[in-house]
Amino acid sequence: MYPDILILDDSLTVRTDLQSALAAAGYRVTACSSMVSAKQELDRRPFALIILDVVLPDGDGLDLLRELKAAPEHAAMRVIVLSTESEVKSRVRGLATGADEYVGKPYDPSYILRCVRRFLGPSPTGQPTPERGVGERKILAIGARSTYLTVLAERLRLDRHDVTLTYSLEEASQFLSLTSVDCVVVDAAAPGIDADEVCRRLKVTSSWSTIPVLLLSDAPPASVVGGGLLSPQDAVASRSTNLTSVRAKLRELLRQRSSDHKRPAVEQPVPRDNSLFTRLVATSGIPSTQARATLDRALMQAGVQSHNLTPETLEAALSAVERAFLAFMTPEEARWRIKAVAALARLARSRRDRE
Repeated sequence: MYPDILILDDSLTVRTDLQSALAAAGYRVTACSSMVSAKQELDRRPFALIILDVVLPDGDGLDLLRELKAAPEHAAMRVIVLSTESEVKSRVRGLATGADEYVGKPYDPSYILRCVRRFLGPSPTGQPTPERGVGERKILAIGARSTYLTVLAERLRLDRHDVTLTYSLEEASQFLSLTSVDCVVVDAAAPGIDADEVCRRLKVTSSWSTIPVLLLSDAPPASVVGGGLLSPQDAVASRSTNLTSVRAKLRELLRQRSSDHKRPAVEQPVPRDNSLFTRLVATSGIPSTQARATLDRALMQAGVQSHNLTPETLEAALSAVERAFLAFMTPEEARWRIKAVAALARLARSRRDRE
């Protein structure tokens, strides 16, 4: 069976563009321009993946995302958020709500197709996944109060990179805890940015230490250059008014990363685990990087093992799960999340009893 994909975007150009690209790859695609029509389609049949805009004529796309993740029948559906709202707060909000990927507009259709194949597997037509060029990379830029960095970010977007601007190390850390990037660009001259501390934090955090860093500075701190905070995979570039030299330095870093981390021509699908614990993780609304460990601890506190979770033991652990929710969300959201978990347990028991 060919995977069904739902596109929800109020732009006719975007709907037509993505529908053509995905249909050519063999996917069955339904396109909607409003939340009302999308909900009607979701009620008619299940979809494997939804490509979702945030700003819609009849509501906020992330409100729909919350509803989907709270509904047991939709919680496992893959979600790609596609939006002009590319600021870090919007991205963090989308990823924390349960999106698998957040792509800023303008976008490259081939990048969207690679995301789809990463989540759903090779296309039904057997076409190879388009290889990534040096463009089309995810870049995190730190120092958004800098006019220079803002101008550079706009130019990099024209080069087809997906650039996220952050104002501080704290914002950058929050974003990196939710998703991965191909390179970090740091403007040492940006107000409020301590280049020494930024580079130190990036390099001492094990999950970020291999990300290439491009430091923009006419006089980089000696502690950064000579103190071992930059590795051979990193680089320093002058804040030249001619952005060509900075872009060339970035391309060099990205080529080096590509040669160090060769990707297969066809990306393998993410294994799909349909266990009750996995469905609990998907329903929880906790950031994906923390959900499994958090919920595993909560279940253990209730005397329940996550690897053999049953509808009955999940219901017995609801109080512990709700306490875990409160570390990530408001009490009101935790209450309706736990109702969704209770509904998940009832649905799982009903399905088991019918088998």
